[in-house]
Amino acid sequence: MPISYTIDHEVGVIFATWRGEVTADELARHWGVVFADPGFKTVRRTLADVRAASIAFSGAELARLVETMAAPAVGAGGWKAAIVVSQTAQFGMSAQFHVFAGLFSKDAVFFDTETALAWLLAP
Repeated sequence: MPISYTIDHEVGVIFATWRGEVTADELARHWGVVFADPGFKTVRRTLADVRAASIAFSGAELARLVETMAAPAVGAGGWKAAIVVSQTAQFGMSAQFHVFAGLFSKDAVFFDTETALAWLLAP
């Protein structure tokens, strides 16, 4: 699976790492697992490091996944996501996520994990 994750309950963050080619189907599988994890319901903060990934899905596919999977799973509880990128395509995907998930997610894009984690943990 090109997306793996761990939940650090002590820090209160889900750390997701994307590697290789990530398709819409793989993102859907990942979200299916994460949103079903009881830890997601208590943590609701994600640091997604996508620097080692090649984005292989369209904006329309991302919009559909946000609408059909993320929005229902997150609901009114909210979500905070820091996305770490290194390439233009990754930045573009992150900007699209920001637009599509804006009603239930507070998110930002970063170029290093330290700054991303500091923002994520800020009140």
